[in-house]
Amino acid sequence: MSKYVINLINKEKNLATSKAKDDVAFFLKNKGYEVLTLSLFKNKWDKLINTRKKIHTNFGALKSGDIFVLQYPTYLGYRFENKLISFLKEKSVKIIVVIHDLDSLRFTNKRQPTLLDEIRELNRTDYVIASNEAMKDMLIQNGLHTATASLGIFDYYHTESLVDKKKQPILNYAGNLNKSQFIYDFPKNAKIKLFGNISDRKLLPSYEEYLGTFPPDKIGLQFKEGYGLVWDGESSREIKGAYGNYMKYNNPHKLSLYLSFGMPVIFWRGAALANFVEENKVGILVDSLSEVSKVLSKITQESYNQMCKNANEVSKKITHGYFIKKAIENAEEQILA
Repeated sequence: MSKYVINLINKEKNLATSKAKDDVAFFLKNKGYEVLTLSLFKNKWDKLINTRKKIHTNFGALKSGDIFVLQYPTYLGYRFENKLISFLKEKSVKIIVVIHDLDSLRFTNKRQPTLLDEIRELNRTDYVIASNEAMKDMLIQNGLHTATASLGIFDYYHTESLVDKKKQPILNYAGNLNKSQFIYDFPKNAKIKLFGNISDRKLLPSYEEYLGTFPPDKIGLQFKEGYGLVWDGESSREIKGAYGNYMKYNNPHKLSLYLSFGMPVIFWRGAALANFVEENKVGILVDSLSEVSKVLSKITQESYNQMCKNANEVSKKITHGYFIKKAIENAEEQILA
């Protein structure tokens, strides 16, 4: 029996779009998995005529009884994933799915698969690792019957040493600023530092500080004070829009980023991982960013230090792949029973 995990090549160094998948591949390689690395299709025509060739070339060596970890979605397209699962099923390969995103919930584009389409594909596999309990429950309620467990939180690999953070009423936000519409109505009485790609930084409010882009494994060195902000959507006053509402089901990778560098967070109370933040005492839950200034003014040095200490403890786990390793071990035990 051989074990494999799929991953994609990402040539853009300062983009974190593939960081979560790169880390899963890295940690599973340490557990004896062979990483099968693919490149994106060059264009729609390439995808149309070469999907079958790509599958047979990259996965033809797999045999009955092998274990294959599918990092879902592949970003190679729903048609590719459909044909890949069919190919693996024909070869009697055991398929474990690690869900990074559900495009049917994340996007409103009608060309995307529906939730039932995605569940139909997941039901053809042997084991599903949902991002969290909220996602797991939602999938089961909508017809998922494949054996399913929850990851908990994404791991985040880096080798940097943690440094003490300063208690300051400052928020640090790292992400794709082009889709983070809430930054344009961010409350003026709250200080924020922004990191990430943006098409035109001149559009940012004058009271916001923009500090540029950094590699995913180095950006945390810029977080020296305050809190990491996990927020999304169209408004800072409330969670609004498709991206915002998606927080009810997904694992925001920036949460893992902040915690991996020992930084406490400001997090939406209605998010799927709000329980994780609360149970591990690594941040503050809010309903609106308009609350932030008032909330932070009441945080004592002692409570801030304790949140940092707790975040450091979580960092020890996620920088060593604790959650994905545990989830995969449980999956292997069940499908091989």
